[in-house]
Amino acid sequence: MNESNISIPCTDADFRRLSDAACKQLLGDKLILACILKGCVPEFMNCHVNDIETKYIEGEPEIGTVGVYPETTNPPKETTAGRVHGINGEDATDTEGKVTFDIRFYALTPTKERIKLIINVESQNEFYPGYPLIKRAIFYACRQISAQYGIEFEHSHYENIKKVYSIWVCFDPPLCRHNTINSYHIAEDRLVGEVYENVANYDLLSSIMICLGTKEDERYTGLLKLLDIWLSGNSIDEKRAALKDIFDAEMPARLLEKEVNMCNYSDFVWNKGEKAGVKKGKAEDLVNLMQKLKLSVEQAMDILSIPESEWDDYRKLVADLEAHPAS
Repeated sequence: MNESNISIPCTDADFRRLSDAACKQLLGDKLILACILKGCVPEFMNCHVNDIETKYIEGEPEIGTVGVYPETTNPPKETTAGRVHGINGEDATDTEGKVTFDIRFYALTPTKERIKLIINVESQNEFYPGYPLIKRAIFYACRQISAQYGIEFEHSHYENIKKVYSIWVCFDPPLCRHNTINSYHIAEDRLVGEVYENVANYDLLSSIMICLGTKEDERYTGLLKLLDIWLSGNSIDEKRAALKDIFDAEMPARLLEKEVNMCNYSDFVWNKGEKAGVKKGKAEDLVNLMQKLKLSVEQAMDILSIPESEWDDYRKLVADLEAHPAS
């Protein structure tokens, strides 16, 4: 395969939507996560992405395995030191189904005291899924706070609570939000008097909304440009160049492999849907022939030159169309 010329038979938006699972694998790569941290998390903005990847992100990110709801987030006690805390379980409820964090990992701040942060990264297609998305992002951040009990702290040792970030990459935001990054966090308002609390005691959660857009915009730079290029149908050469130009990073072999897998996955899903549409259209032609010429399904399939190896599939499609005719 010529890695520079991978063919992607769909638009950029389709590419991101169709390859959701592979997209999470790309976003969950430590180098891409390092770019995200440098691009929107204050603690890492002055670091090089290679240092963030190799020195500050702990272990391997958990991708789609850590449950969101109570009793599904905390890891087992025997979790190996140095790996990201997580469990291979999902929460299943009657109303929500299985719900997991897309990507979850620990990172150490580049400060002398090495403060541990818990980071959650989510990919989101719909900005208006029927509720304010920011409320869900804040809920995810709160869950990562409450789930620390029994793991990061016990009894009344609240001083050991770790700060959490819930970062959302939104593929299809409204036009007014194209190429924007907004952060929502806890702040202190002094209503009476001038007493100051130590910021570290209340700055415990932040939700960040990264809204991608098009390149016809002056804000199409930095992290926004990188994510748009990497999560769209651009060539691998373009993606390699973006990593180098924007974050001065080289593409590792593992990231190249994930990118190829994402392209292949997108091709597979797109072609599968395209083939399903063709088969349905042929099945409708069969029904029309049968009705107008009073033919059996076998006679109609023979007229349309459908291979006998596919006859069983078309018999089922025809039977379904006859049982559920279009209104």
